[in-house]
Amino acid sequence: MILAGSPSAYEMETANKIQQLAPNCINITGKTSLKQLVALIKQVDLVISPDTGAAHIATTQSTPVIGLYAIHNPRRTAPYNDQHNVVSAYAQAVLDYYGKPWNKLPWATKAKSKSGERLMERISVDDVKKKIVETLAVKL
Repeated sequence: MILAGSPSAYEMETANKIQQLAPNCINITGKTSLKQLVALIKQVDLVISPDTGAAHIATTQSTPVIGLYAIHNPRRTAPYNDQHNVVSAYAQAVLDYYGKPWNKLPWATKAKSKSGERLMERISVDDVKKKIVETLAVKL
C-alpha cells in the first residue's frame, strides 16, 4: 500500500496515523509532484480516494478507483469510469440532515451534519474492504 497526498498539515498527519496502523505501507505524502502522482497511479492496481483529483486521475489512466463519498453526491462527482465503485454515506447523510432522500433534493446538494460529526467517518472499514475484494476480483 502506498499513501500519497498533498503536503498540507492535515494530510501529512492523517497519512502518519495510517502508517502507524499499517507500518508496511509506503508513505510518500507531500513528496510527489502532480506528474509523479499520475505516473504512480498508472502503475498501481487500485486507487482508494475521497472525491479528489487522484480519483479522477486514476480513471483517466484506466486504473480502477474506489471513491469514498459522504459530502458530495457520487452520482454527480464520482470518476466517470468508476461510478459503480463507490462506498458512500451520502444518501443517509442527506436524509438525516434534510429529511428527504437524495433524489428529492437539488442535484448539487451537499450533505451536512447537525451535530458537527465528520461525515466521512460514517464509511465503514468493512464496506471498503468488501469493495476492494469486489473490484480486484473483476480486474483478475
